[in-house]
Amino acid sequence: MHISAAYLASIFAVDASLFIALGLLVVILPVLALWFLYEQRKAGACSRRALCTTFSCIKCELIYSRCGIEKEASCPQCGYRNTRLKF
Repeated sequence: MHISAAYLASIFAVDASLFIALGLLVVILPVLALWFLYEQRKAGACSRRALCTTFSCIKCELIYSRCGIEKEASCPQCGYRNTRLKF
């Protein structure tokens, strides 16, 4: 059975504007989805980082951090209690 090219063209006839719109949709939707996912991932990392407090030890000059909102924390190296580092 032989199928002519004219018959196939009539079956798969797509307007040029529809073809361009579908092509853009196929390209833009995955890009927007990836952008949204990475923005959500970055926002989650920033919010976790914002909950950590940085300290600088006066005695041994070690800079360390503790998660949570604390005003004082013991230095892991020498045990001295330090106040949070203010910028």
